[in-house]
Amino acid sequence: MKLLQAKRSLYCWVIAFACMLLSAASIGMLSYFNALFLSPVCDALQVKRSALVLHGTFSTITTMITLPFLGKIFQRYPMRPLILIGAILGGAAHLCYSMASSVYYFYLGGILAGLAACLFGSVPITLLLSNWFWEKRGLVTGIAFAGSGIASSALSPVVSDLIKTVGWRGGYRFISAVILLTSLLALLLIRPTPESMGLAPYGNRTDADKSPAGMGFSQKETLRLPAYWFFALSIFLLGFVIMGTQSQLIAYWQSAGVASELSVRMYSVVMLTAVAGKLLIGHLYDHLRSAAASAVCSTVAFCAFIALLICTRSDKVWIPAVLFGMTSAMQVILPAYLTQKFFGARDYVSNVGLITTCLYLGVSVGTPSGALFYDLTGSYRPAWILFCLLSALSLACLLAADRLSAQAYQRRLGIRRDP
Repeated sequence: MKLLQAKRSLYCWVIAFACMLLSAASIGMLSYFNALFLSPVCDALQVKRSALVLHGTFSTITTMITLPFLGKIFQRYPMRPLILIGAILGGAAHLCYSMASSVYYFYLGGILAGLAACLFGSVPITLLLSNWFWEKRGLVTGIAFAGSGIASSALSPVVSDLIKTVGWRGGYRFISAVILLTSLLALLLIRPTPESMGLAPYGNRTDADKSPAGMGFSQKETLRLPAYWFFALSIFLLGFVIMGTQSQLIAYWQSAGVASELSVRMYSVVMLTAVAGKLLIGHLYDHLRSAAASAVCSTVAFCAFIALLICTRSDKVWIPAVLFGMTSAMQVILPAYLTQKFFGARDYVSNVGLITTCLYLGVSVGTPSGALFYDLTGSYRPAWILFCLLSALSLACLLAADRLSAQAYQRRLGIRRDP
């Protein structure tokens, strides 16, 4: 009996694997392949890049509008049907792209993708991890969200070849099918809470948190904290610079004279490095003070944009690819992990919804920005210079939020927050 219970208690790692599958479908397949389709779709539909990438803005605006209500939605309705609806919407979005005769099909698909991202994306993933893990949160968050990078790096060459052989419409239909199949496999494994299986979460809560269980700030209290606004601005800037860059990487390298095949391979390097980056960032936040871990991450981001500016030769293009892959991981790990660190577990789902809204606002503004710089100036270099400066500002805001959060714990709750 004890042996059976020991085996059953390992189900938390099955949940971590299921979350990997969800992140692969919702974060990886739902948005990370857009760069592969940019040039062929623009050529086929005769539209500017800045007009096409606006479908990402429609997606993120839809997500932003929906996110503040997610806390109540996931409290009121069962999690698994919501995830299934999200997967269906994600598949429908890509079918809509595949049938496009004008850019407006992409805008409609973007709205569907925005709704999908809310229902089977980062919010249910972080909620599952919060329910099942009391220890090793940084590491397990990195493991779970690594699925998006694994899917992108593994499937980018496949999708690229499909675009060449069967066309971009066939490529979108392939992604639609993979989203649905991957999500269905995850649903077979997911159980919302360990209590539903007669199990306890992984770890000892009193060791994992120095604050009592359930301690923290409500959504209303969080909005009144200066720490929230600094953190929100930092995450906004992070989404702005990362997606403003990532959506244009292949087009940038091609414009700089890098061969098309090498550009696609380097994009796969970005996604593969992001997998390692998520694990490394989670490990850093588990073992370093949050301020020190944030400083390390932001320094890598600053160096990534410098490398994009100066490493444009084919034999050196791997340098910005690796550095930016590490940077890309930040937008996934930091909102999920630091929201609970800064504001506690009391109203985590609602608070992470607020912060994720800020991330998507940055993404919605940033995604067309790189393309707009290119359309206006004929070069991406002014964008990289601006993004480099904004990454430094993001670090300053993040460090301010960290300090102000610790002060709020001491003054309002009378406890010392785990640094």
